[in-house]
Amino acid sequence: MRQSSSTTATPITLSDEVDEAALLAASDFPIAPADLIQKCKFVIQSQQTGLQDGSLDENLFAEDFRFCAPFVGGRTQRPCMNDPLPGLPKGEYLKALKSFDLLSAFPDMQNNYHAFRVDPFEPERVWFQTRATATHTGSLMGQPPTGKKLELPPQAFSMTFNAAGQVTLFNVGNVIDRTVGNTGGLGGAFGFFLRHGAAAALSRVPALRAVATIQVPRLASGPPQAGGPGLKLEDFN
Repeated sequence: MRQSSSTTATPITLSDEVDEAALLAASDFPIAPADLIQKCKFVIQSQQTGLQDGSLDENLFAEDFRFCAPFVGGRTQRPCMNDPLPGLPKGEYLKALKSFDLLSAFPDMQNNYHAFRVDPFEPERVWFQTRATATHTGSLMGQPPTGKKLELPPQAFSMTFNAAGQVTLFNVGNVIDRTVGNTGGLGGAFGFFLRHGAAAALSRVPALRAVATIQVPRLASGPPQAGGPGLKLEDFN
């Protein structure tokens, strides 16, 4: 029978591994990492409860706020010099947020938030991850319940704050591993709408209307081949 060693292995430090604690300690951002993480969680909580009872405080978001998802909010580099930033502006985001209620369609939804940490290179930014699960037991923008169980892949999210503690950028739905889950590797709104045959409903949300024309890879039957065909969103219906 093998005996366990009482000797603690020496931690490995890679030659190009950064000292995260030192970088954060050298930051001049006025909000401490632990407090910033709490602010991030408060915004998440406020969005969840505020959408249900109408109490969402719009001042949580800065006037120059942007919402950015993989296929929502325009191209990364905009040609218009008057609007160089990608993403939905504050007004459009809040309107889209209020235009559909996923909790009504998926009342048992669990986002399974985890891995909250402050970016050592951007001390004003909090990263976190989700591995959402849900069951389609309510109407989804006119689509009847299917009873299907949904498991989204792990996704990375981040919130960037200004010195006043307001959110300036909310980045969502960046799939970390598309081999996980049963949504064909799709995250964010795609995973919820497409998995349950409600792709057409996307076109009824103004901020998401342009999404209905993009193409996504055929992931459900395996990894896409280079140069291979894609699927339009309506193909999921």
